[in-house]
Amino acid sequence: MSQHVVMDVIAKDPVQALFTKEAGLCASESDAKWNHLKIAKARKRRMDQLLSISKTDKVEVLDTKEKPQLRKSESKKESAERGVLSSVSQNQVLSQQRKEACQMMRFFVYGCVGNENAKTQKEKDQIFSEALGSWAQVQTLYILWSKLDDDNSGRVDFAEFRGFAEARMMELVQAALDSESQTLARLPSWAVVQTQEDVNKSTSKFIKILEQILLGVKSSFVLEDMMRIIWPMSQHNHLTEMRRWCTEISSALDRTVVKTPPLLPEEQLEDLQCVFQYFDLDRDGHLKVSELLASGFLNQQEAQSLIEKYDADEDEQLNMAEFTEMLCPLGFRVREEASHATLDDGRNVWFDADVQRWRLAEEA
Repeated sequence: MSQHVVMDVIAKDPVQALFTKEAGLCASESDAKWNHLKIAKARKRRMDQLLSISKTDKVEVLDTKEKPQLRKSESKKESAERGVLSSVSQNQVLSQQRKEACQMMRFFVYGCVGNENAKTQKEKDQIFSEALGSWAQVQTLYILWSKLDDDNSGRVDFAEFRGFAEARMMELVQAALDSESQTLARLPSWAVVQTQEDVNKSTSKFIKILEQILLGVKSSFVLEDMMRIIWPMSQHNHLTEMRRWCTEISSALDRTVVKTPPLLPEEQLEDLQCVFQYFDLDRDGHLKVSELLASGFLNQQEAQSLIEKYDADEDEQLNMAEFTEMLCPLGFRVREEASHATLDDGRNVWFDADVQRWRLAEEA
């Protein structure tokens, strides 16, 4: 007995087949409408991709209806700087918020605002009209930025910044407390802090103002943002110039940076300590010129010269640490916290605490 098997053949495009059946169209009409639908979908997908890219890059979209003055003032150069804090022209009035941010950022970077010795309010306010920093100022800023941007991503988010800012403010507070009271009196009221609670309040205020200024369109900031806060009137050409200086500063640092010298083996350090104890006739833990002369290895001029060169605490004598550092063999550093050492070829190197790297002494 014969059997008839009915099988549904899967269409080449099942979705199109369903569309044709539901719409009640013939093949030719279906193809035309289906192609039109696919084009429309493709356009929508492309638009979704563009919107996704825009969100990822955090590109600021300006609403011309709500902010016509912002669109009008944006130049081609400003467009190139998109994502950087907006500039302020000389004929614009700087907001109180930007003035506070300027003072706080200067204190954060330099430990002072820079107008503490000004006699009149007009002289104090001159910092708000500055557009370009000096080479030394930019160098200090760049070194601090290098610590902030430790992963060399070119951006710093506020979560990272908060932790660094708290430690930095503590450092500045301690320096201020160790200085004369007159110096403290010349600082802005928010910078005169004496307790941990004061430090926390000042840091929180500083970060809050920066977040209000910068977080309107992004969750992180770049070096140019810091420049524009410190020098409020800086324009595109000023940022470009200071950025060029940073490149030169970085190149100069790279030319002088060397590998960290290895630690002197423990047994060799003990040998040097024994030599120190042999020379230390009165066992007071210090070597004076007279004791170096008594060794018979040095004359008056040589002994005096060595003490002047290696006497780090300037007490006109050498302690154990200074003596062992002086006699440390080439290519080693005498201890973990040593600040001076030599390379295998005899060149002197030193530890630059600002950039946290060892550098050649002759080019420092």
